[in-house]
Amino acid sequence: MSKKLKSNEIEELIFHHDQSIENGIDFKNRIIRVTGAIGDPGPLSGGKYFDFDLFDYAMTIMEKSSNEDIILRINCPGGECYEALAIVGRMKASSCIIKTEAFGHAMSAATLILMAGDYRKMSKYCIPMLKRNHHSG
Repeated sequence: MSKKLKSNEIEELIFHHDQSIENGIDFKNRIIRVTGAIGDPGPLSGGKYFDFDLFDYAMTIMEKSSNEDIILRINCPGGECYEALAIVGRMKASSCIIKTEAFGHAMSAATLILMAGDYRKMSKYCIPMLKRNHHSG
């Protein structure tokens, strides 16, 4: 017996699906592109962003369809650390193998996501970056 969806549930599914496609989610090939700022889009992000809700939605759809590998393609300026840690936690909770690939740049919070993959690749043309805090004293 299937559950009948309410109008607002259908609208939410359509919103998430449209937003997923707009932000680089390829459900057919099981590829999630991490290209916008992680977390809320900042003034320099051009409106592109990648957040936990979008990632969780895409992962849930892909996990329900099969247990095949999921690829995260990263070309990202970074963003909010806590949002990236939530994404890393969701990656680790998945029963699917998560492969991360970095191209162009994987800065700051995006480097955390890159390193959390079960298998990791980085193009020789990619620039990774982690900010190191220096404490005086």
